[in-house]
Amino acid sequence: LSTLTQSRHLYGLVHAAQNTGDPAYLQRARKLGDTILKHFVGREVDGKRVPPFFHEQVEMQGASAVSQASSAGGNNLTVNQQAYGLSGLVALYGATKDPALLKDIRALHNAFVERFHDARTGGFFDHAHADGDGHEDADADPVGHAHGDAHLDADDADDHSHADAHLD
Repeated sequence: LSTLTQSRHLYGLVHAAQNTGDPAYLQRARKLGDTILKHFVGREVDGKRVPPFFHEQVEMQGASAVSQASSAGGNNLTVNQQAYGLSGLVALYGATKDPALLKDIRALHNAFVERFHDARTGGFFDHAHADGDGHEDADADPVGHAHGDAHLDADDADDHSHADAHLD
């Protein structure tokens, strides 16, 4: 299973709940969000504790993950997979306002910015190491452009004026 696919599915369930009013969709979204946080979020590389990141592929057997990996290799992460990992969780938070989920989103987002943001140009690198030890494309031009302060701080939770830089 891929993080990208699961996150898109989560996003769709949240929007189905919002557009139909059927609470079963939100119930399934919460369950999928819990599964993503439990099985798709990594916190170790080669036995070393690192800031959280999304495993790009997870093989499930029943309710348990049997293998987790990045499609680019064990320590290599791609910006699109990491960004997509956040999108479904952010949609779920929008529907639930669950403070524990927001805490997880903040940790994942701030780790994302630390790994991928290029302070020199304001953009983001395509690839980074999960252990924080550099970028695969450090000599290349980063993609995109940052908007304002890219970190999500506790004081920003209810301030939607920074939404483009933080949660959209």
